[in-house]
Amino acid sequence: MNIISKAGIYGIKATIYLASQPEATLIPISRISEATRIPFHYLTKILQDLRRGNIVTSIALIN
Repeated sequence: MNIISKAGIYGIKATIYLASQPEATLIPISRISEATRIPFHYLTKILQDLRRGNIVTSIALIN
């Protein structure tokens, strides 16, 4: 019986990774995905939920 969903576990992993980085550092989703081994597209959806919940902040960069 899983108490926390896979998305919940991934959200926690991503949040812990971000918390371990220097404050106010811009970190690309691709780097978070590689470091945590969370699939990129799945991570983007999880980070959107974390942003909506005011757990993380984000900005859109234009390349």
